[in-house]
Amino acid sequence: MSLANRNTLWAHVFVEELQRAGVDTVVIAPGSRSTPLALAFAEQPGMRVISLLDERGAAFFALGLARASGHPAAVLCSSGTAAANFFPAVVEASQSRVPLIVLTADRPPEERDCGANQTIDQIKLFGGYVRWFFEVPLPEAQPPEIALRALRQLAARAVAEAQGLPASGPVHLNFPFRKPLEPTPVAGDAPAHPPTSLGYIGRSGKRPITCMQRGIVQPTRAQLEALAARIHAHPRGAIVLGKQPLPSEAVESVAQLAARCGYPILADALSNARFGQHVRAATVCGSYELILPHLPPELHPDFVLHIGGMPVGSALERFLDRETTERVMVSADGTWEDAAHTASEWLWADPTALSAALMAHLPPAPADPSWAQAWAQLEAAARHALEAARAEVPEAEEWTLLEVLDALPDGAALFVGNSLPVRHLDQVGLPRAKAVRVFANRGASGIDGVIATAAGVASANPNRPVVLVIGDVSFYHDLNSLLALVRAEVRNLHIVLINNGGGAIFQRLPIAAYEPPFRALFFTEHGLSFEAAAALFKLRYRATADVAQVGALLCDALAEATPSLLEVHTDPSASARAQAQLARHARAALQTLFAVR
Repeated sequence: MSLANRNTLWAHVFVEELQRAGVDTVVIAPGSRSTPLALAFAEQPGMRVISLLDERGAAFFALGLARASGHPAAVLCSSGTAAANFFPAVVEASQSRVPLIVLTADRPPEERDCGANQTIDQIKLFGGYVRWFFEVPLPEAQPPEIALRALRQLAARAVAEAQGLPASGPVHLNFPFRKPLEPTPVAGDAPAHPPTSLGYIGRSGKRPITCMQRGIVQPTRAQLEALAARIHAHPRGAIVLGKQPLPSEAVESVAQLAARCGYPILADALSNARFGQHVRAATVCGSYELILPHLPPELHPDFVLHIGGMPVGSALERFLDRETTERVMVSADGTWEDAAHTASEWLWADPTALSAALMAHLPPAPADPSWAQAWAQLEAAARHALEAARAEVPEAEEWTLLEVLDALPDGAALFVGNSLPVRHLDQVGLPRAKAVRVFANRGASGIDGVIATAAGVASANPNRPVVLVIGDVSFYHDLNSLLALVRAEVRNLHIVLINNGGGAIFQRLPIAAYEPPFRALFFTEHGLSFEAAAALFKLRYRATADVAQVGALLCDALAEATPSLLEVHTDPSASARAQAQLARHARAALQTLFAVR
C-alpha cells in the first residue's frame, strides 16, 4: 500500500476493497485530477486496467464488459466535462440494467462555484439514471480507523447497489482531491507504520469487509395456483419474451413450460431465446413480424404470459396493445415495462423459479396440442415467404443478417447496432438450434457508443468470436472507438458495416413523403466509404456490394485472430422492395395455409 500522502492512502484503500467486492476490471480515461485513483488501480495486483482516450468510448467499453460478464466493471475519469461524457453510457446502463461503477474525480469544495478551471457541478450529475450517488469525503491526514472502515464499506456498498434490487444499474461515486495528486511524500499525512486494523488492511483472506448476497423472488403457492388456473382456462395462449435478455437457465425453464402448456414462444431476437438447442423442445416463433399483420382472429392467443419487457418489433408491440387479450407480465426485478398499458396483472418473480415451480401445478400434457402445431405451421409458412422474398430481391441488406448467422460458429456472440440492424435481425433471424448470444444497446436505443460497447463485449471473453453488425451512421458516430481495439488488444471482434449511404431507416417513416426537406434533414447522405478508417486503426478490410458474399467473407475473417471490417454497400431502395415482397409472400403463404386447414 502506498503511504506517500493522504490521497494515495485513500485511493489505495478504496481500490483494494473494490477488488475484494468483485470488481476486477477498470477502464480509465486519462486526466490529472483522477491521478490518485488511476495509480491505485495500476498498482493493485490482479486488477485489469484498460486505458482509453475518450470518456464516452471508455464508459461504453466498460458497459460492454459488464453486459457480457454480468459483473460490475468500473470506469474512471477526471473532473469537468470528462464526467459529462459518461452520461450516454450511464443512461444505457440504467435502462438496460447493467451494473456499472462510475468513478469521477472532482475539485475540492473551495474550488467549486468560483470560476476554477475544469470545474462543473458533479453532485448527482447523472440524476435518476444511477441507482445510488455518493459524494466521497475528502482524504484527511492520519485518517481515523472508522473513516477507513467507512471507505472500505463504501466500495462494498457500491458493488452491492450496482447489483441490487429493484434492478442492477450504474452507481456514481464522486471523489474530490486536493493536491498533491501524485505520490509525493507529505510528512504527517499517513502513518509511517500503519496499524494492522480492519480499516487499514481489510479482512483476512482477501474477504470483502461486507459481503453482499442477493436472493431471488420466489412466487407464492397462491400465485402459482392462480396462474396455473389461468393457463388451464386458456389452452390457446402464448408466451412473449421481450428484449431484456434472459439467462440461459431461464430460457431452458421457459421452453419446458411452453411445451407443457402447448403455448408458442414469441421470442424477441434479443431475449436470448431465439437461438439454441432449446428450440427443438418448444415451438419458438421468430417470424411474428411477418405473421401477426395477417393473422386471422381465430389464431390470436387469448392469454399471454409476458416476460422480459417490451419487444423490438412493431408488429408484436401492436399485438400487445390488444385490450381483449388477458396478459400477465412477469418481472424478475420489478421494473415496470408495459408501454402498451394493457397488462391485466403484474407478477414480481424470478422467471426461472416461476417456470419450474409452475410445472408442478399443470397437467402433464397440453390441453390442446393442435394449438402449438398450428403456430409451428405458421412459422414454416413464414420461412417459405422469407426465402421467396430473398430470391426475388437478393441484394437487399436484410439478408446480411442471415449471412452472418450462417457464418457464426456455435457459441459465438452477435452484437447488433440500433436503427435498422436490430430490426433486420428481429424480422428475418428466425430460430435455429445454433447457440448464438445476442447483444444490443437497446435500453435507450441510441446509435452512440455501439463500437465501444461491442469492443467491451469482445474483451470480456477474448476466446469467443464476436461479430458486430452496424449501420453506417452509427459507425461514423463512434468511429474513434476503433482505437479501443488497439489499446485494449481486442483480437476477436469482426465488424460488418451495412453502408446504405445515410439514415435509411427514415425512409420507413411518413416524413419520407415530404421532400424537401426529407433528404437534407433526415436521410442525410454522407457519401463516405470507410476503407481509410480501417487502415487508420489497423483493421483487416474487405468490401462488397454483393450481400450473398457476406457469409464467405466473414468466414475468412473469423479464421484469423485479427480485428476486421467488412463493408457491405447496399441500396436502400432494394430494402424497400424486399419489405414489399416479404409482406406479399407472408400474406399469400398464410392464405394458402388457412385454405388447406
